[in-house]
Amino acid sequence: MLQTLLVDDDILSLNKMQTFLADLEFIHVCGQLLDGTGAIEYLNAHGDSIDIVILDMEMPGASGLEVARFISKHQLPITILVISNYDNFEYVKPILQAGAYDYLLKHELSRTLLETKLSEIRLYIDKQQLHQKQWDQMCQLSKQQYLRNLVLNYDIPDENRHFFASDPLLCGRRHVAACLQITNFSSIYQSIPDERHQKVVNTVLHFCDTFFTSLQRGIITHINYGEFLVLLSFPDLTSEAAILQTASQDISLLKNNLRRYLSIHTFAESMPVFDSVEHLRPYYLKIHHRLQVKPFNSDSERPAEKEGNSVLLLSLQEENELSESLLHLNEKKVTEIVTHILIQSDRRTSLFLDFSASSCV
Repeated sequence: MLQTLLVDDDILSLNKMQTFLADLEFIHVCGQLLDGTGAIEYLNAHGDSIDIVILDMEMPGASGLEVARFISKHQLPITILVISNYDNFEYVKPILQAGAYDYLLKHELSRTLLETKLSEIRLYIDKQQLHQKQWDQMCQLSKQQYLRNLVLNYDIPDENRHFFASDPLLCGRRHVAACLQITNFSSIYQSIPDERHQKVVNTVLHFCDTFFTSLQRGIITHINYGEFLVLLSFPDLTSEAAILQTASQDISLLKNNLRRYLSIHTFAESMPVFDSVEHLRPYYLKIHHRLQVKPFNSDSERPAEKEGNSVLLLSLQEENELSESLLHLNEKKVTEIVTHILIQSDRRTSLFLDFSASSCV
């Protein structure tokens, strides 16, 4: 339902409009005010929740034109319908220029006319919301691509750099970034048809976008092969300890939600606090390398050796190379990789046994 505010200093006119609107299922009258000053105060407190203002031109205190200018100045997502006593376009022209959608004459006002105009406004609002949603999606994709190009050192046109330098999420804030890696992604990737590969990535991106929208401080982009870059921005925190603690909580909650709702297990490596996204690449390279060589399995993040047991766990890089070789039936490469892994495993075991023996002595 469209939340509608009625503003008119004529109480009879207010009651008349309320009666006309009572039967419209898509309209909810959320308030009635008798002067423009009260309307501005109301909009200052509740403007983000109002869809339509039906507004008289001449009122005590602030005029209808001043109310319209307040709405325009503060960029409130409100559609204004003007009610005028005067059948003179020049009289209402200033308020239309200030952003009002249209006007109706009081002496011609009827239930049918008001319903027709509000139905037209409803279609207009639906179209505006659709355009805004499409614009937001396009901006989100552009920011994701910009971050990916930045950390992978791809060419970025100067105009793009200038554009994103003014983005509220990317400038004037302190940031923490993290790499998020889907556990055993190569196994998952090769167990599904080719046409579903991108769907896995898109599902994670969409889920995380929704999560970060609720936080109002994050953005995620897919780098490659199940690895995602997460950028968290903190405009209000100055303490590095507080920023790192909040970022750690955000990443932990995200990982838990991915596991809970999508059954996707992930690992993460975080960066220090930094001030400009232009400094992102060196930090990314360090944590990307740590992810590539980090031993892991699909159940939990645990070290390769625990309580005296030497456990053979492949790193992400080893798993990817082995999976690709098996997929392409490259017997020679498979043999080389497996031999290398077994040699490394023997070295780990030998080092562990040497250390245990020296400890006993």
